[in-house]
Amino acid sequence: MYLVIPHEKTSNMNSIGKKQFLIIYSLITALDLCGVVAHSFVLNLVFKPLIVASLLIYLFSNGAHKRAGAVFAIIGLFLSWIGDGLLIFQEHRPMFFIGGLVAFLIAHIFFIIYYLQTSKGKRQRKFGAGYLFIILILAYGIGLCWVMKDDLGDLKIPVFAYATVLTLMNIFALLRYGKVNPVSFWLVMCGALLFACSDGLLALNLFVTPVPFGGILIMITYAAAQYLIAQSILTNPANGIDNPAV
Repeated sequence: MYLVIPHEKTSNMNSIGKKQFLIIYSLITALDLCGVVAHSFVLNLVFKPLIVASLLIYLFSNGAHKRAGAVFAIIGLFLSWIGDGLLIFQEHRPMFFIGGLVAFLIAHIFFIIYYLQTSKGKRQRKFGAGYLFIILILAYGIGLCWVMKDDLGDLKIPVFAYATVLTLMNIFALLRYGKVNPVSFWLVMCGALLFACSDGLLALNLFVTPVPFGGILIMITYAAAQYLIAQSILTNPANGIDNPAV
């Protein structure tokens, strides 16, 4: 006679629940937004890095690092955390902006690898408007670069390189359609689109013209994007076993 201990319950004893974490995450984001509104360097210094740091803690507590391809997304999140830390100081030293840009550029490359690693299966469904969406994504990236081209100065090459990788990240997110379960697809797709919105607002606000409520909109879309991408990891299979469509 054998005593069987349910593996799922045992592995989740120290996990953080989704609802509990969402409350914590929303509070951290709200406190960072207070720093944005109040122009408080101290609040931003404390709470902006906690946005992604809390996601990493949440993912590890729920065993996300054991899931197929998750290591690449986790590295992407870690690089985002570094990028956030560097961008806090961009107003004091311009080179911190370059450092943050490079960190996020590499982060997006790891997100792309994550998308590829989690969508290796045969496509089960076709996205009828897929080509139209790809055209719209390309138009957004090209249009954003066109609007900024006369205002970038020496930053033109690194910013255009970043915009290219960000555009590709959205396209590869779209190409997961029909290869992963719908929940995973839409979490990643919405996260990628929100990332593009956040970075587009940031670029316009920084290089072209002040965007009304720009700082608030940038951080809300950014925090939402990272949250959705992180949640997608938990919808992917552990040990490479495919999830059923839901």
